[in-house]
Amino acid sequence: MIWDTLPERVRKHYRWESGELYENKKCISNYYIKPIRYLNHPEGKTIVQFQCIVGEGEEVYGGVAQLSQATELAVPERAASRCVEFSRTAGKELLAFLKLQLPGLPRKGWYLDAVGWHWLSGPEGETALDGLEREEPDLNGLGGSFSRGRWVYCAGRDVFPETLSEEILVDERVAGHFCIRKGLPAAVSFNFGQFPGEAALLEKVKELIFFGHPVLCACLLYLITGLLRRLFFSVNVPPKFLLYISGDTGTYKTTLANYFFDMYQGGEGVSFASADLTSSEAALQGVISQFKDCTFILDDLSRGIRSQETARKENSLNNLIRTAANCEERYVKSGSRIQGEMAGCQLAVTAEYTLEVESIMNRTVLADLNRMPISREVLRFLASDPFLIHGFSRLFIRWSAENGEEICRYIRASWEGYRMDLGDGDAGSIPRLRDSIYILAISCGVLMDCFRTYQVETGEMDQLVWEALQRIRQEQERQLLKMRPEGTGYNIAREIVALLHSKKTAVVSSAAIKVRAADCLERDGYLYITPDSLLAALGTVVKDENLTKNKISAYLKKNHLLEMDKSKDSTVKWNGIRYYKINCAALEEAAGMEMGKRFKG
Repeated sequence: MIWDTLPERVRKHYRWESGELYENKKCISNYYIKPIRYLNHPEGKTIVQFQCIVGEGEEVYGGVAQLSQATELAVPERAASRCVEFSRTAGKELLAFLKLQLPGLPRKGWYLDAVGWHWLSGPEGETALDGLEREEPDLNGLGGSFSRGRWVYCAGRDVFPETLSEEILVDERVAGHFCIRKGLPAAVSFNFGQFPGEAALLEKVKELIFFGHPVLCACLLYLITGLLRRLFFSVNVPPKFLLYISGDTGTYKTTLANYFFDMYQGGEGVSFASADLTSSEAALQGVISQFKDCTFILDDLSRGIRSQETARKENSLNNLIRTAANCEERYVKSGSRIQGEMAGCQLAVTAEYTLEVESIMNRTVLADLNRMPISREVLRFLASDPFLIHGFSRLFIRWSAENGEEICRYIRASWEGYRMDLGDGDAGSIPRLRDSIYILAISCGVLMDCFRTYQVETGEMDQLVWEALQRIRQEQERQLLKMRPEGTGYNIAREIVALLHSKKTAVVSSAAIKVRAADCLERDGYLYITPDSLLAALGTVVKDENLTKNKISAYLKKNHLLEMDKSKDSTVKWNGIRYYKINCAALEEAAGMEMGKRFKG
């Protein structure tokens, strides 16, 4: 009997008789728990793998418990119909029963409860995985720094590298909820176990790239960036932008979005194209929070029947773009509660029109299908290989997991070289867009390495992709410049930051706040400046006879740079004086320039 293998201290305190568990004379349940091992967890949670043993025949069901949060023990779903608790407090008593067996329990293997990348560190002494002698890239606050470990990707029921899968247990909900489609139709299936199949798959992706279509290139590279999201973050190169696929009805926006970004096939998992802007913000956030380190699609922004409906959807999308691109928590109201959660995935949006807000669209890479329409030839290709990206995603994740550390080093070196080549004075016309495009170019470099690993000739493919990305950039720069006020060739946010750098505005330190009120000061991440002072300062550098306080206020409000009081006035009152209270981080984003510390004090 399994009961006889339990520790003596347990069998002294409890009794198993005729398929029922007793504590003294009290009957607790018709099952008992036997712990198997502790499982390591990337976030340090206390996870125990156990067996649920039911009835007189001692039927065995596997389960997992997170002890750091548990107040009682829940049985595995598969055993739920067979398990009967006879006591009102049986759940708590069975948890105590489990804990009595924990001393001396071995710690071996890992437990993963989220899709995406995980850094599995090498613990002191016994390690859970072989081959943990590699150096870890600096995680920059995403879980600390360890001397040994390796990257692993959880794709639902599959784990990459596959050689480590025996040492890793995946949460049942994740394994059942997410799965990159394996069973491809025979006409488009690829043999993943043999080299010719992998090469043939990459040749098809190469054919897709050689159409030279900017939107196809942007979608493919954005998918790769999404799949490598946490590796970018681990070397402090966060992808702070969304993909915005824009076009009239009938331009095949949703066709492209589903083709590239519905990686976890609907029917075997949750479709990425499962959320839309008609949902409440809380519901939308709830759906998005399920996805980590991958790409999610919102489908789509269109004008409502009523202006209020259009405004609500635009506001929802504005908030989502700003917070997701800034990698911040997004606070929304759900009933009487305010809840916040960081978007942990890349976001792609389909829309029938662009949002006329420069600071919002500056956080996107704009794929405009009105200006760059999809040809019939491309559509025939997509229709002939509907599961091409499913197969490619699986191959690319597997390859990336085998080369995670090398990819991190490549991302870091490419970004540092790019920033060094820019120089202090080269900010570009729209710096944030320029940075976003270069991150996609880094993803292209990773893709080229993948091609070369399988001995697929790349030729001038990287140059073709770079030219496509430059066309995307040029088209979007034209769109963004049109969003600026008519008759102006300047960006007010950029001019404010430039003024602060040039010290043409009087700035005092926060220590002087108690001594006297100043026209301009910085405190707690906000810039305080009186409207008159800002108008006078901008008047020295901006050639615009129509520049007024109202025009400046409208710009600051439209670009969400202001913190306002309850009266919704553009200014806040402090020490009897009205100030613009400008969020410094938002100002930097809108300007595409860092304020630095030179203007403080």
